Amino acid sequence: GSVKGLEQLPMFFPGNVYELLNHTTISCGSKLDALPGASVIVGVRGLISEAEYRARLDSTCFGVPVPKVFPGFNHGAPFPYWSSPSLTRAASLLALAKAVVLSRVPAPSQE
Repeated sequence: GSVKGLEQLPMFFPGNVYELLNHTTISCGSKLDALPGASVIVGVRGLISEAEYRARLDSTCFGVPVPKVFPGFNHGAPFPYWSSPSLTRAASLLALAKAVVLSRVPAPSQE
């Protein structure tokens, strides 16, 4: 997977849509452990005003403090696909196939 810690989960950044996959609205104040096995949708619908966004930065979502800095996925960790042999193999084959195709394309004429 590509997420190695809670600070990398977008769901903990300020949003205004919190739903289960069946579109049941839930509260950001809920505890995730109260929703066993639930897949949660978190996002932004429309615009969040700057004042509301700043207020949400000082809150918690699902019991976790909202991060103020996004270090990037796998910050300080290996490239995400190295932990997935299947995905690494598929990406490597795709790159090789593209290289083969590109090597057969004639160079554009300089006329």
